[in-house]
Amino acid sequence: NDGDRGGKRGREATIRWGARSDTGRVRLKNEDSVHADGDVCIVADGMGGHLAGEVASALAVSTIVEKCSGGVASLDQFGEAVREANRRVISESGADPNREGMGTTVVAVARMSDPDNPRLALANVGDSRAYLSDSSGIRQLSKDHSLVQELVDDGIIGPEDARHHPRRNIVTRALGIDPDVAIDLWELALPMGSRILLCSD
Repeated sequence: NDGDRGGKRGREATIRWGARSDTGRVRLKNEDSVHADGDVCIVADGMGGHLAGEVASALAVSTIVEKCSGGVASLDQFGEAVREANRRVISESGADPNREGMGTTVVAVARMSDPDNPRLALANVGDSRAYLSDSSGIRQLSKDHSLVQELVDDGIIGPEDARHHPRRNIVTRALGIDPDVAIDLWELALPMGSRILLCSD
């Protein structure tokens, strides 16, 4: 579908957003979940049989949205929202045998609630990505938590080989797998005219 579009004006900047989902050319149905409202934007890519991945991604997105509904005052608060999403996916997985082992990647951005210092909080677990596009070009902000990224980091394969590697779909971190999952968290200034892209693999 064409997703949603909207805009929100803060004291310092106007933020516009859009969202789109596409099943691609391989599967009949994707297991991604997306949320965008100008304050919080999230992409989660689920995994697991019997539609469990779809459940995991939707649960992660709804939890993060709920935990950020009053605004995001700190990076710690944003990280706690992602940790709560992890706990809920694990709990749901354990409660239903058909959903055992389900998980989801997540990449999310939230506007920090300080109008005098406009900036974004970003979070990443797995291989869904965040990119920044500005006057200097496009660059990847997040780092994949995946087997092929580890191979690149160790110098075993080159970055150009990672796109076609036979094990490129293996993630080393995801929500729903490890109760103490490590979350990449960072802040980013919000320069005028820049764009943030969140996407699944």
